[in-house]
Amino acid sequence: LQNQCSGKLLCTHRSKTIDVSGEKGKKTQWKVHRSNPNEAPARIQLESMKHPGEYLHITERGHLAIGPV
Repeated sequence: LQNQCSGKLLCTHRSKTIDVSGEKGKKTQWKVHRSNPNEAPARIQLESMKHPGEYLHITERGHLAIGPV
């Protein structure tokens, strides 16, 4: 996931924080999982390649976070 203004990539860190300061590498790669096959609209989950089992999500307060499903 790339910031269109800065060109930086969404990055996950060991401290379970995320930011858009990333260069190319494992911590900026995400695996896409479709959670509702054959249904519309498509729902996807983004899993960190650097930290398997950790997924990008939006909190109840509208903040981006990473953690288990």
